Amino acid sequence: MQNKMRRRRHSLIMWSLAVVLLLASFFDAFNSVGLSRRVFADTASERVSTAEQLLARCREALSWKMKAAGAATEQELLDAMAARAGRSPEDWYVLAMAKMGLKLDYSKYANALFEVCKDPEPTDVEQYRRYLTARAIGYEDIPGTAPEKLKDKGIMSAIYRGYAVAAGRAPSSFVYSETQNALIALKLADGGYALMGETSDVDVTAFVLQAYGALLGAQGKNAAGAELMAAVRDGFAVLGKRQSADGGYASFGTANAESGAMVLLALAAFSDEDISSDVRNSVRARALIAATDRFQTAKGGFAHALSDGVASMENDLATAQVMCAYAAYASYLKGTSGRLYPVKAAAEPVVPTTQRPTEKPTGSSTEETTQKQTEESAEETIQKQTEASTEETTEETAEVSTEETKEETRESSSAETIVSTEASTASTETTENSSTKSTTIEDLNENTPSAPTEGSDIEKSEDDSSTSASTVRWIMTAVVAGLILLALLANTCSKRRSKMTYALILVLGAAALIFVWVSKITLPEQATQKQQQTYLERLPAQGEFRIEICIDQRVEGEEMLLTPRLVTVSEDDTVFDILQRVTMAYGIAIDYTKSMVGTVYVRAIGGHAEFDRGAGSGWVFLVNDALATTDAGSVKLSAGDVVRWAYTLDLGKDVSP
Repeated sequence: MQNKMRRRRHSLIMWSLAVVLLLASFFDAFNSVGLSRRVFADTASERVSTAEQLLARCREALSWKMKAAGAATEQELLDAMAARAGRSPEDWYVLAMAKMGLKLDYSKYANALFEVCKDPEPTDVEQYRRYLTARAIGYEDIPGTAPEKLKDKGIMSAIYRGYAVAAGRAPSSFVYSETQNALIALKLADGGYALMGETSDVDVTAFVLQAYGALLGAQGKNAAGAELMAAVRDGFAVLGKRQSADGGYASFGTANAESGAMVLLALAAFSDEDISSDVRNSVRARALIAATDRFQTAKGGFAHALSDGVASMENDLATAQVMCAYAAYASYLKGTSGRLYPVKAAAEPVVPTTQRPTEKPTGSSTEETTQKQTEESAEETIQKQTEASTEETTEETAEVSTEETKEETRESSSAETIVSTEASTASTETTENSSTKSTTIEDLNENTPSAPTEGSDIEKSEDDSSTSASTVRWIMTAVVAGLILLALLANTCSKRRSKMTYALILVLGAAALIFVWVSKITLPEQATQKQQQTYLERLPAQGEFRIEICIDQRVEGEEMLLTPRLVTVSEDDTVFDILQRVTMAYGIAIDYTKSMVGTVYVRAIGGHAEFDRGAGSGWVFLVNDALATTDAGSVKLSAGDVVRWAYTLDLGKDVSP
């Protein structure tokens, strides 16, 4: 009887374990296909809760950026970034701030965009990216180029043409079908997209899907057609296959934050009505967010890649793009538009104007209001000019005068544009002429490299270091003062207290305070920079030699990131090794990726990133004025070689002799 009871008990335990294992497998299967969130956790309250968590991450990242920029408020940061309006990562930060719903005064940044857009020869993609940024912060009257100029200039041109058309920037002869068909024609055999080659790339595929989301939102599902919907399904299927086990994404063999951010932006670009649940669930959004969170550092910013599994170094571009992705996806979860760029399903396109944006919109919802206010302001100006010129004339003369005034206004505006164009062209020619004068080895001091120019990155780095050292000094002062007070309190409470002990404590405390304020405090980062700089500037030893190097990004007439200078290198150093050492020594940020086979791709230097100024823009390097054809990690140098890193707008054609 007891044996029978024991067998029943064992059987019950075994069946219980089997049921538990089946339930665990059931839930795991739901998680693996991304359904658990929709079935078990997709309530309205939980969607809002997740959205608030994402926005909280955005605020943490924004706080890091404010501290890094020395800005006390969000408005102060926004105004400071206006000096680099139309550039990356500043435009990404502004897009994120607008998508977060921050009620700020964007007029200064919009005015700066207006000035940058008057560049007589911008790249098409660059101009449209600026225009779309202006639209996102509530301004429509930013001048731009016509979408048809973006035809047949690579996949990035097709993508930004899609953004622009969906935003309402299209002449009547340019229809949605032409735009989306141009993108669909670039689809690869696996259903994804790439900048070049036959293997799809995560970032570019995600970019194309964002453009599809904008076109779908502008036209509606029925008008977009079955071909576009099939392309969307194929694109998300590719992203689902490329998603790693932890939910993240990699480019060039390296897991990074930006690729995950682009995929999250692609998911946010479609509402639940736009695409079916099986298409959306091709990508495990929950796992993607968790994987992206790993790139956030303790300070709040986001790193480009992990070092030994830890996010240790903040990256401006990664931080800005993740902020955009989180803010956009939070908007989607809350039931509003998650598209980063605005969509305007209008019969008539937005007409470029030359009027400076002066109004202060309160957000993306004020786009139409701003346009109306601008039109009313223009009408009032013309009316006042007309009244001033017709004080002593008849009504008929007044009508004629009004027309003349309008013509004079147009002519003066055209004249100003021509003058500014000529001035900009002259400035560009001067810059190009000056850049053709090569600096020889004999012109440089053999022992001391040239000093950095005023306003350079190294001076800013030194200022930041001195500020940090001052903070450390005050902390040490507070610690010493606290120890002095504790010692005095301990002596007071002691049975053997004496005046001699009080005097000794005060003397030693004063000596410690003097030592804190007299001694030179060197922070670890500052010490590393100085060590690197000392290493570069010393005379060559056995097995070493000197080369000349510079970093030139003067596509807009700015000063060089690093003026030509002699540095000491070893025989085993590659061009990339030297770039790493030089940028660290002179406080210049660098963003790069390494593939599994060891090739290196430099994505950004000093905040100037690939594709910032068009589909053909990015960093290349030249050795003795010859454009390199291999990666920087494979090229070694000889004594006296001249290395120039240059920012190109046309795949290197515009920077090589």
